[in-house]
Amino acid sequence: MELSPQTPLTDDRALRLATDSRTPMDELCAAAAERRTMLFGTRLTWSPKVFLPVTNLCRNFCDYCSFRRSPGDAGEWTMQPEEIVAVLDQGQRAGCTEALLCLGDTPESTFRSYRTLLQGLGFSSTVAYLDWASRQALDRGHFPHTNAGILDNDALSLLRQTNVSMGLMLENSSPRLCEKGMPHWRARDKRPDVRI
Repeated sequence: MELSPQTPLTDDRALRLATDSRTPMDELCAAAAERRTMLFGTRLTWSPKVFLPVTNLCRNFCDYCSFRRSPGDAGEWTMQPEEIVAVLDQGQRAGCTEALLCLGDTPESTFRSYRTLLQGLGFSSTVAYLDWASRQALDRGHFPHTNAGILDNDALSLLRQTNVSMGLMLENSSPRLCEKGMPHWRARDKRPDVRI
């Protein structure tokens, strides 16, 4: 098998190489590294940011997701305000310039215990909590960037006041992956027409 860093692989060929047990992985990795270096060089860059996984509660069930939890699951969490402030303060001392706020899609729409938790913290919604966290980030010199899933216009308008950018992952654009037995079957927010 001839692997050349100068010739891009077709999707079909890449899939065959990845799934064929006879693929010489050392050659494949060497060709990939050579192509990367040829196209992009060897310089590494990064964004000096703090990561705030605000909550891993999510109303969607994507079959591949290792982040998502339901209330009561092992490993479920929602960051407390003092935890958010502590991470932001640590980031400020380290010279970070961005705060990345990540969470599951609209957990309060599904979990009563999460709505109760938010109310106990003094917030009417997850978006209100994200707005507060974004203001804390700005106070410490961080540019907030929120990945909160599907948001309505009111939520976007509120977060627009404090966020320099907002992200929405489009994991796929194939309705087939939302069919029964597929990874997004139980994830109504991952329907391509909803995401797009």
